[in-house]
Amino acid sequence: MSRFLQLAFSWLFKQYTTPAMKRATLDHPLWMLEQVRDKVSERKLRLFACACCRRIERLFTDNCLLQAVEAVEQAVDGHGRREDVDAISASVELVYQATCEPYDPNRYSAAAAAVRELVRWQPLQNDYGTCQPETRTVGLTSEAIRRAEISDRGAESREHQAQCQLLCDVVGNPYRPMTLGPDWLTWNSGTVVKIAQGIYDERAFDRLSILADALEDAGCVDGEILAHCRGPGPHVRGCWVVDLLLGKE
Repeated sequence: MSRFLQLAFSWLFKQYTTPAMKRATLDHPLWMLEQVRDKVSERKLRLFACACCRRIERLFTDNCLLQAVEAVEQAVDGHGRREDVDAISASVELVYQATCEPYDPNRYSAAAAAVRELVRWQPLQNDYGTCQPETRTVGLTSEAIRRAEISDRGAESREHQAQCQLLCDVVGNPYRPMTLGPDWLTWNSGTVVKIAQGIYDERAFDRLSILADALEDAGCVDGEILAHCRGPGPHVRGCWVVDLLLGKE
């Protein structure tokens, strides 16, 4: 997790009394979601949910599940036709109905259920209040890992940590908003923007180090931005640095 994000969150859980409790909280994506939900856009939340679904792609039992994730990624940026999204949603529902029996633990595909929630994206009212769609989607992807790696007691915990890293990549530090230098976007006929757009469109996150070099040449000296681009990741669609440069919220 980003050190800046850890520091920003730290004051929120002073009521926890033991180091173990604090560490468990910081490594749980659903708790982190609760802290940032009202500070980031719905687009960001959906892209985070998409990234979590992509992590369990190996558990997809039908091609339409991955196609659905791709369709949602396109839809959040205003691309694709509504008819296409509706069609893939119907296919996902069929897979869900064929593979999921909520009351039979031996016949329940949490991966299919996660993609179904991603596509439907509707708040759910229950006895405990409102459960947001990103919470259900991310929770189901973790459950899919737990079911798939049932003999590995640490698998779900590792997945939680990976999801926290994805969330940090997408939202950055919402308690420390970043600003663009006035000349970054126009330097060298818009080279920085062109590189960022290529990374976004092609999911070419291996080029982030090239983006960092271009930013430095354009006058960027922000250590957090440069370190994020040169860091090990993970990086996904919605990466906060790329979004910042492209003007996406």
